Amino acid sequence: MALLFEDLSYQINGALFDVYRLIGFGHKEVVYQKAVAECLKGRGLQFKEQVKADIIINGTCIGKYFLDFLVEGSVVLELKSRSHFQSADYRQVKAYLETTGLKLGILAAFTQTGVRLRRVLNEY
Repeated sequence: MALLFEDLSYQINGALFDVYRLIGFGHKEVVYQKAVAECLKGRGLQFKEQVKADIIINGTCIGKYFLDFLVEGSVVLELKSRSHFQSADYRQVKAYLETTGLKLGILAAFTQTGVRLRRVLNEY
């Protein structure tokens, strides 16, 4: 069975590894966000940053999320600047996917030893 958005995921992951190769570990998340934007651009990928996703119940907006990146209108990319993922990170990306109706999120952490990546799927 093929991976969901396999080629796009490969390009996104490549951009993340480019960032780590260029600036390494120890920066604030905002620095990684700017660097990732440059590397996504360099790969010719279309993306939006800090995309607002409204949480709607019965036609009323009850809150909002802000996605770090929406790449090619298909993949949510969430960045972290720490050594490990927390369960709240997975829940965050899952909530983004459920709110937007998108199918794939990539959770990326810039750690001392490299970039850690996790694919998060919306199965609904």
